[in-house]
Amino acid sequence: MKRILILLLALCLLLCCGCSEEKEEPEQESQVTTGEQKEEPEQESQVTTGEQIDYAPEITVYDRQGNAVKLSDMRGKPVVINFWATWCGPCKSELPAFQQAYETYGDDICFMMVDMVQGRTETKAGAIEYVDGQGYTFPLYFDEDQTAVVAYDIGAVPATFVIDAKGQLVESHIGAMSFDEVEALLKSVL
Repeated sequence: MKRILILLLALCLLLCCGCSEEKEEPEQESQVTTGEQKEEPEQESQVTTGEQIDYAPEITVYDRQGNAVKLSDMRGKPVVINFWATWCGPCKSELPAFQQAYETYGDDICFMMVDMVQGRTETKAGAIEYVDGQGYTFPLYFDEDQTAVVAYDIGAVPATFVIDAKGQLVESHIGAMSFDEVEALLKSVL
């Protein structure tokens, strides 16, 4: 019961605070900061860069075939996790940058493009159709039970986390990014 309440709360927060395809907001410039994270207006993107603080929360997501994939399975290689959804305009706008980053750095960094499946507005079939229709080849995973969303405290998407080869969370970014911004995050673990 407690788990269901937590999942419902996370979903409500995501729907209330997160990106929505129904809202058209003017494009905002991303803010890149180093060191301590500064409080910025909620609408602006942020990149936080600093010392390695904590180990990344363990998550289990599912690949296209329904196989469980754990974050810890990728230990030994840096990982970028991007939480996104097809109903999120800013999420879709940054996917070409992640595709380019995957093509450039895919041999050195594990990419986990995690679609936040919840069954009504976001389905596994819809995400696969969108990704395949756009010709994206990055690895696609699904958070079918929203446990990854809860573990990473996702309140808005897109949300990106960079984890070093030891499993430490070293970077995070909320909001859409250009290729240059994605590349800057990735270079911190190369």
